[in-house]
Amino acid sequence: MYGSLLLIFIAVIFFNLYKYRAQNLADLVDINRVEKIYIVLGDNRPETFELIKAEDETINRLSDFLSQYRVRLTTKGGWSSDHPSERFELFLGYKDGDLGLYIFERDVVAGGGIHKVLNPPLDYREIEKLEQDINSK
Repeated sequence: MYGSLLLIFIAVIFFNLYKYRAQNLADLVDINRVEKIYIVLGDNRPETFELIKAEDETINRLSDFLSQYRVRLTTKGGWSSDHPSERFELFLGYKDGDLGLYIFERDVVAGGGIHKVLNPPLDYREIEKLEQDINSK
């Protein structure tokens, strides 16, 4: 009986260590499965928009950008904006048809939970350049 309880206890500990581990931001968004991208800067989301099939170069640039940052899932159930001028939304279309939405702000990533950026701040100017490149095509 105690052996079963000990096994369950150990499994719970390992699960939580895995769930709350530090990870690469590109891995969090599963960048290797992405084929479509749409970026919204600030609160300027249009009523309708279309996810744009991204060129390999664009996905590589986004991957390089996201790979610079490490994140960790927090236990926060919600989040409020502290830096709205450095906020952007990343809509991702995956190869299998799934969609992902991530909201970024200086030191926070919301998507599948609230993640703290361990090496902030996110470089907002770089994401502005990427957004301009995507929307100019």
